[in-house]
Formats: sequence, C-alpha cells, structure tokens
Amino acid sequence: TNNSVDFFKDRLVSDLMPRLSTIATSHAQADTRRLALEVLISFAEAKPKTMAKVQGYMELILDISVFFLMELDDDLEAWGEQEDDEAEDEEQYTAGKEVVDRLCRCMNKAEQFPKVLETLKPVLAAFLQSQNWKQAVAGITIISQIAEYVDEEVMVVQMVTGVQTLLKSTHPRIRHAAWVALEQLSEDHDDYVTSDTVAPQLLPLFLAGLDDAHSRVVTRWRLSRSTGRKWNASCLLEPYVQPMMEKLGMKLQSTKLGVQRQTITYIAVLAGQVEDGFAVYYAPLMPVLKQIIQAVLHKPEERTLQIGRAHV
Repeated sequence: TNNSVDFFKDRLVSDLMPRLSTIATSHAQADTRRLALEVLISFAEAKPKTMAKVQGYMELILDISVFFLMELDDDLEAWGEQEDDEAEDEEQYTAGKEVVDRLCRCMNKAEQFPKVLETLKPVLAAFLQSQNWKQAVAGITIISQIAEYVDEEVMVVQMVTGVQTLLKSTHPRIRHAAWVALEQLSEDHDDYVTSDTVAPQLLPLFLAGLDDAHSRVVTRWRLSRSTGRKWNASCLLEPYVQPMMEKLGMKLQSTKLGVQRQTITYIAVLAGQVEDGFAVYYAPLMPVLKQIIQAVLHKPEERTLQIGRAHV
C-alpha cells in the first residue's frame, strides 16, 4: 500500500479519489462499495502524514463513512426483537464505524487527529440536533469512535452533554446508540463523567434508563466498574443503589434471556462497587437467581447467563 500511494500520487486527487468515491456511494453491490472504502482507508493507514496533506482526502473519506453510518434498517420492530450479541450485522454501518475508528487511530499516531476532529465538528453539530433518527445515530456513533482520541475539555463537555440529551429521545435506536456512547465516554473520560458536577446529572438518567420500554435499549444500559467505583467512593451512588436494585429485581423476571443476562451483569457491577453495603440484598436476590439457574440447567444453549459472574 505504501507503493500504491506513491504510484498514484499524481492522480490521487484528480482521478483515483473521485472514482473510489463514486463506487463507494453508488455501486449496485454493497460489498464492492465497502471495498472502495477499504482502499481509501488503506492509503491513510499506510501514509497518514502524506494523506493528511492531500487536498480533500479527509473530507472525502469521512463523508463516505458518514454515508455508510446512515445505512440502517428501517424495520424497527425486527431490530428490537434481536439481541445485540446475536443481531444481524448492518454491514455498511459497521464498515463506516470501523473506518472512522481506523482513521482516528492512524492519524492520532501521526499527530494529525486534530484535522479529523475539525472535519467532523460541523457534522456532529448538525447531526446531534437532527430530527432524522439515522443522522442522530450516525452522530452519536461518531462520538463513540472518536472519544478515545479527544483531549480538549470543551469538546468532551459538548460530547457528554449531547449524548446525555439524546438518552431521552423518543426513538429507541437513538437511545440505544446514546447508551453505547455514554459507556465509551465513561471509559475514556471517567474523571469528567464522575465529577461532582456531572455525576448528579447522569445518575438519575441511569436510574430512569432501567424503565425503558424497549428491551434492546435496556440491554445497553451500562455502569462501568471504573465509573461506579468513583461514584461510590464519593458517596454519589449510595442513594441510587436501592431503587436500582428494585428495578433490576423486576428485570430478572423478564422472559427474555438477553435482559436476564445483562441484569445479572449489572447486579454484579453494583455488588462490586458497594461491597459490604450489598449484603442487605442477598436474601431477596438469591431465591430469584436460584430459580433462573434451575430454569436453564436443562438448556445448555442458555447457560451463557453467566450466573457465576454475579459474585453474589
């Protein structure tokens, strides 16, 4: 690929990039479109500093990636019936998401990530306020992909605020994407997410998230161990543990395996954060867990409930 960049250097802007763009956005075969995008990102991964200087390259590859991110299934009912771990892959969306991440990674190593971020800022500003759910999901997904590389405090604040607002969206796919992004932001910027000013805003949303009517959205509700540990250390988590456990106890009664599996994981995380304070929940919790274990013992394919991970 290094040789390819050098070989096509004189024709890259005038010929090759426009041709690959046309193929990526309009070819009849989806796999051919993905292949064109793969060629484009391979140039950046081979020579990031060179490609960062190529006029129009950054805008082109990000425009195509965003185009891919909006290729989402309109069948909301079918989407909702699937679990994240077993859901049918939306290949164009996945390809767009991966290319954004790969571009950020290689440009960050070459100290060129600020150029990526500046190109994406207008997109994020527009998409996070869009009434089009596909644009909103695309914008949130971009935040998930770039969070690791952003170190500007102002930008971190804007990203968390934007995601926080969209957790209340009326569209389940937007809420689903927002929970994914918040989990990523919690991992990459936990000092900010767990700060005394932000945590009191987020904790009520975590509590309310357990009441989401859409089960696939609930399974994306995440309280990372790092975030939970810091919230607990600052005593911010304590008032929310009991109402969270009450809601999680109800979720354990779900007939959906995915909801039960994630609920047990959430309980495990809470147990790990509050430690001795979790003892009061052992008595009401153990009979329910035993009942679930007995129900799946004769179903090997369902033993992935991972009861042991609960440590309760």
